[in-house]
This record gives sequence, C-alpha cells and structure tokens, in this order.
Amino acid sequence: MTLIEACQSVNKELNKIEQMRKADKDLQIFKQISESLDDIVTPLAQPLDTLILFRNNGIDVTGLPQEEAHRLNEILTSLQKNYHNDPSFLSKDKTLRDILRSMSTFQYNIRSALGLAWARYTQKHIKYLNDDLLNVLAAVPQFKNAVDSIRVLQGQLRILSDKLPDTECFQDFQNMTLKLNQLWKSLKADDLPTEVIGFLRSVGEDGAPLDSLTEEVRQWLRNRHIEESFHVVIRQTP
Repeated sequence: MTLIEACQSVNKELNKIEQMRKADKDLQIFKQISESLDDIVTPLAQPLDTLILFRNNGIDVTGLPQEEAHRLNEILTSLQKNYHNDPSFLSKDKTLRDILRSMSTFQYNIRSALGLAWARYTQKHIKYLNDDLLNVLAAVPQFKNAVDSIRVLQGQLRILSDKLPDTECFQDFQNMTLKLNQLWKSLKADDLPTEVIGFLRSVGEDGAPLDSLTEEVRQWLRNRHIEESFHVVIRQTP
C-alpha cells in the first residue's frame, strides 16, 4: 500500500467515525424529542377517549378547541412532509417548540370543554340530599341504614364527579346514581304516616309544595323537635 492509499484509507475511516458521531448525536436529539412528545401525547389519549365516551352516551360537549385542532393538524402535516425530506429538521428548536406549544394548548382546552360538559351532566343527574335533611331522616330508626348508605353513595358520586371519567368510572356513576334514587324512593316506615313520608321525599327532591306541610306533618316534626330545620323559600321560576 502506498502512502497516498494509506492516507485515503485513514481519511475514509475518519469520515466513518465522524458520521457515527453525528448519527449518535442525532439519535440523542431524537430521543429527547420523543420523550418531550410522549409527555404531551400520552396524557392526551385519556381526554380523547372521554370525548368518544361522551358522544356515544349523548353527552353534549360545547366549546371544543376547533381552532387549536386545525392548527395542530397543520403542524403535524407539515412535520410529516418535512421529516420525509429531511429527518434532521426536527432537531430545530422552533419546530419542536411549535409542536409542544400547540399540543399543550389543545390538551388544556379539550380538558376544559370536557370538564364543563361532565359538570353539567352530573349536576343534572344527581340531586344531593343536604346534611340537615339526612340528619332528620337518620333520627328515624327505620331510616338509619338507608341514610348511611345514601351518605356513602353521595360521597362516592362526588369523587366521580370531580374527574373526567373513563368507561368504567362512567358506568360506576350510572349504577350509583340509580342506586341512590332507588334508596331514596324506598324509604318507608310502618309507623310513619303516609303524609310525612311524602313530605320528606319531596323535600329531598325538588322541594315540597306548601300544601304538603299539613298539620299531621307539622305535628310529627314538632314531636321530634326538628320543625325549625325546615324553611319556606320561594321557588325560582325557570
């Protein structure tokens, strides 16, 4: 091998080493980008699943971030095209910042829209019994077990209402709501007058009409020293 050939061989090996170093550097950059995207994409899966769940169950969702979705679609379409032409373009800071910013904004806004929809749905389907009424009912021995169960169910429903549901949580919510309504409607006591039962049930639902506060009901409340727990309020017309 001549000296020139040896130099050419060494130069070729050096070029290979340089290419390997560059490839390793690019690999590290891609790993960082992948981790950054995972931090955004992974949490985004849950609200998208929730959106499908809501639509399948007729839950109206308003205020969805259509503009952010359109912007994100443009960025991702451009990303796919540019990546095909030059994979290294992803390493440019501005490209990554645009992607992360758009995905983060989209995630926040879709969660907000879903959260409002879920709040409206839960408020419509749950009528919580206030503690004062539950305390009154718990004073009736025949109601105590049912009241204890109602308290537990209401606590569990409040927890489910405070977070976006997945399919399992949504089904749990449906089952608990049904059970709560059944418990409330099943309250009865052999020694309790029918008018009293009707009055207490009405109070726990939409409020009892004034004419349901009969003398028999008032006397029952007086005998148990709980008459002052009830107040007359004017119903707000829709």
